[in-house]
Amino acid sequence: VSETANELVFRVLIKRGKCRGQQLLDLTGRRQSRDSSVVKSMPLIKGESGDWEELDYVMFKPGRQTPDSQVELDRLERKLTRDLEVQILLNAAFPEFADDHPNGDSWQDAKEQWCFASFYRIDVGGVRGVFVYRGSDGWHGDYWFGGRKVLGF
Repeated sequence: VSETANELVFRVLIKRGKCRGQQLLDLTGRRQSRDSSVVKSMPLIKGESGDWEELDYVMFKPGRQTPDSQVELDRLERKLTRDLEVQILLNAAFPEFADDHPNGDSWQDAKEQWCFASFYRIDVGGVRGVFVYRGSDGWHGDYWFGGRKVLGF
């Protein structure tokens, strides 16, 4: 929909409740490195099955080394809500997106351990991949994050 150096906005129409975390990751066609318990802990937004939702999904790039705890603060500052389902579906629909815009997100599981999903492309061999694991090393300055902004608010 629109683009600046540090922000991209996608207009999205989504029907929730169709897929679980692993099914969403499979849709990306990416090489997966994952911990299945972390995939199960992904915070997906529940929706009424059959209802369509229209929203703007904003991808932003802080442009600096970012600890996991700061990602959520940056998102809240922009009045956005985490929506991993939309982020994964965007990476599935536009596989080349992460080639130039490595992106991901982090969350805490039930034991308050940091978990993350990272979409990227390896320069050597051009392999597109996704990592889903526990860890809290923070994010490199070239990573993009996202959040939804419901239309009409």
